[in-house]
Amino acid sequence: MLETFVRQREIASVVDWPNYYLLLQTTANPPFDAPFVIVESLRRVLPPLATVIYDPKYAYSLPMFVNNYIANPGHYLTSDQLYYDKYVSEVQGVKVHPVFNESKALGEKEFEFLRELKVRFVVLNPRTEDSVAPKLAAFPERFRKIWHEAGYSVYEVTL
Repeated sequence: MLETFVRQREIASVVDWPNYYLLLQTTANPPFDAPFVIVESLRRVLPPLATVIYDPKYAYSLPMFVNNYIANPGHYLTSDQLYYDKYVSEVQGVKVHPVFNESKALGEKEFEFLRELKVRFVVLNPRTEDSVAPKLAAFPERFRKIWHEAGYSVYEVTL
């Protein structure tokens, strides 16, 4: 029993959020890509309960760290059936998500997605910045960059 107690004391405590975050970040499924300092900034920038979209590879884990809804989960759950049935396509076995894809411009279906799911913010990471930011910049009246730090950006959506 003493060995168990000693091992448990070595695990980061939930009351030590910066260290506990490192544990959660790597054990979440999927793991989350943003460093602690970015998550802290996102918590300040994104209003609570707002609907956001994020890189589908990591999107499912985002609500664990910020108080927001995610409209584009990268993992399929039955509660996400509308999103997958209506907005996600598949090309040569690869899922193509709205906004976070290799198209050069946003299409009408993507604007429909943003409107229907009431997306208020688009969050980009370094992996998606180069492919998605130019698409958003093409519509400055609809997407306003409100924050940028270390390759992560937040755009406010107005539709």
